[in-house]
This record gives sequence, structure tokens and C-alpha cells, in this order.
Amino acid sequence: LDVIKASSNECGYTYVIQEYEWGPYLTTINDEEAVGNDGWIFVVNNEHLQVGANQFDMSADDKLLMYYGAWDSKLLRVVHTESTVAIGDTTTATVEQYDAGTWSAFAGATLSQGADTFTSDANGEVELTWDQDGLYYLYAEAGASIRSDKVMVSAGDVGDSENLGMSVNIEQDSGGTNPDPDPPSTIF
Repeated sequence: LDVIKASSNECGYTYVIQEYEWGPYLTTINDEEAVGNDGWIFVVNNEHLQVGANQFDMSADDKLLMYYGAWDSKLLRVVHTESTVAIGDTTTATVEQYDAGTWSAFAGATLSQGADTFTSDANGEVELTWDQDGLYYLYAEAGASIRSDKVMVSAGDVGDSENLGMSVNIEQDSGGTNPDPDPPSTIF
């Protein structure tokens, strides 16, 4: 929950964390409030947390995903081995869903390639033809599943481009001498 608190100002969102007998619970981000079985869910390294977010200690290599939805929603991913393609190339992207520790082909997902959309076949595959220069983001969505990360593909001549990385570092007072330490900070 420290990440939520620390990054809210820099990222321009509001949040509400309520205290319950079992601990703090993130009920709202902006105006998206937890209702019924849907709420703000944390996934670490593709696994739903089995403890409250305040009880989980992240390590440097952990991958955190937070989404709004049902606790048992499944993650999607797009597998596309080529990050650079030539105009006229045809490639295959595969949509997979994570369940019980395994990634499996997922049929019927909507795969976006820029403004174009396609439906994955019975093998989770979509054939893509690259006919215009540009940077494209591939991502998959399907019903109650969690949208995939975006995979960037460079097609043809895209000119000069640069990728910028981002990381969030939470700095905490570990000395225990300050009864009211500054809140954790986010560094971009």
C-alpha cells in the first residue's frame, strides 16, 4: 500500500484506504470504488496475494500488478518473439492465459495491433501483417480476464526513438527513532 500512497501525487490520482479488523483495505482509486466481489486486487509474479497487501514484503525482482476486478480474474499475455519487423512481414502473436502456475493458449481474446483488432483462434494465435511504418503496441483483452501488458513492435522505418525506463523506489525510515516519519517517496 506504500506504493499507492507514495505515487498518488506524482501520478495524479486519489485513493481511500479504510481500516478493518483484518487490516487496511484499499477501497477506492479516483472514483472507482470496491463493490461486491470486485475491488482493487494485487498480483505479484503472476500470483494473487494470499495475504493483505500491507502484509506482503516485496523484493527487488518482484513484478507487481494492481487491477480493478474480481479476485479470481486470470492474467493474459501476448507472446510475439519479434520486436522489429520489416514492412510486408507476416508474424504470429499468441495470446495466453495464466492459471494454476501455467500459461496456456487462449481462444477468443481480442488482440489489438495499433487501431486494428483481431480475435485469437483455437490455438490462441493471431496472424499479423505489417504494412505500415510505425511503433505498434500489441495487447490482449477478454471478458473478465486481466488485460495483458503491452508488447512494442517496431515496423519498418520508425525514425529515431528512445525507450525510457521507470521504477518506483519506496524509501522508509528504518531507524524507528522518528515517531512520525515522512511518507514513503516515489522516484521517477
